[in-house]
Amino acid sequence: MHSGKNMWKKGKDNEINSDFIGPIFEARYKEFLSRNKKAALPYLRRAALLLFPLKPELWEEYMKLKREIFKDKPRKQNLSKLSKEMEGL
Repeated sequence: MHSGKNMWKKGKDNEINSDFIGPIFEARYKEFLSRNKKAALPYLRRAALLLFPLKPELWEEYMKLKREIFKDKPRKQNLSKLSKEMEGL
């Protein structure tokens, strides 16, 4: 059961500093990156938003990974391309 200790309180018993969760999301992102980039993307986004003033390079990394994962063009462009092809028929 519950030991009665406050797990969110900063102290000697608690190794994770839960006062600021940005580094936790960054660690989870790095953990998922090697296994599944798509699963790592939300963690990178959260870390980038929380750590933006301290680590602006995380946001650039997020945008690069997002473009890599979602390479497809927007649906509107695909429909436009399809309609142009249909005009030729």
